[in-house]
Amino acid sequence: MLGPLPVARRRALALLLFVGSACGGGSESTAPPSGSTPRPTPTPEQPTGQVLTSANLALSAHTMEVGDLAKAQPEGMDQRGNFIPAVRFSFASSAPSIVTVDTAGVLTARAPGDAQIQASALGVTSPWRSVTVIPVAVTRVEVSPQRLALQPGQQGVLSAAALNRALRPIEGRAITWSSSDSTIARVSSTGAVSALRNGVATISATSEGRTGAAAVVVAIPDPAGPTKIAFATPLADQPIKDTLKVKVGVNGPRAISRVEARLRDRMITLDSTPVGLFGAVTAWVGTFDLFLLGSGYHYLVVTATDALGVATVDSIRFERAATLNGGDNPPQRRDRLRLPPPSRKISHE
Repeated sequence: MLGPLPVARRRALALLLFVGSACGGGSESTAPPSGSTPRPTPTPEQPTGQVLTSANLALSAHTMEVGDLAKAQPEGMDQRGNFIPAVRFSFASSAPSIVTVDTAGVLTARAPGDAQIQASALGVTSPWRSVTVIPVAVTRVEVSPQRLALQPGQQGVLSAAALNRALRPIEGRAITWSSSDSTIARVSSTGAVSALRNGVATISATSEGRTGAAAVVVAIPDPAGPTKIAFATPLADQPIKDTLKVKVGVNGPRAISRVEARLRDRMITLDSTPVGLFGAVTAWVGTFDLFLLGSGYHYLVVTATDALGVATVDSIRFERAATLNGGDNPPQRRDRLRLPPPSRKISHE
């Protein structure tokens, strides 16, 4: 039987056992114990992808005039009815001779008729959407020149153009001519004007319900010199809302005894009032109520009669504005009366 180990040897043996354990000399296994269930390694959740299952199509316009452009706006939906962005669609037209559609979905109206547009992507198609193309409509008729001065027995020519909503001429549209007073001036079916007697006649050109007009002034020149009528208000083509304030100046070789203004079938006598420095200039003023006057262009005709009974007639065109909220400009005014330049055509009677 061995006796107890010396203290020094016991210490040495304990140190060896400690070192061996620290250096991995043990047989510990990292494998799970027998019969136990392995713990799963955590993995990030994979997102569920969107699958295109349906498509819709909206058009920016369903009625177009020839030459108009419109936009096809497709929309793709997934299996849950959610919108799918960035789907590349292709487009088709049932009648390319009427409406064409490019790869960007831009529609172009080519000819009057009906067509249908469809969008498709990845084998999914949208419903067909209908488009109707109509002929270009006449929105305005312009007559040139707007004022024609003739003497009795003379002839002149007016021309008219039918314009679309972009104010571009439309070819091939029928135009009908008429005169407000065929005893003063007659007009042919081609716009040729024949002056018959002194006065002012309005020559109208109509196409598809739209009318433009020009004033024809017929007069014999006064051998004593011209009498000039200057319009202070209204200005040429000025938009007027509800009240037309007329202000004119008359300058001639003889004293003016009477000035009258006519608007369609209404006639008023203008009042004289001194204006300018020390009242050296006489203005003739009056007012028309426009509540019953339709919107569009109209002619104001002014007749000045001098002391010998010689009458001078002049006219100006203004625009009857429908409503101020519709973008019409408020009437403009002049503080000072201006006489017309010498080149202005003046008529006498």
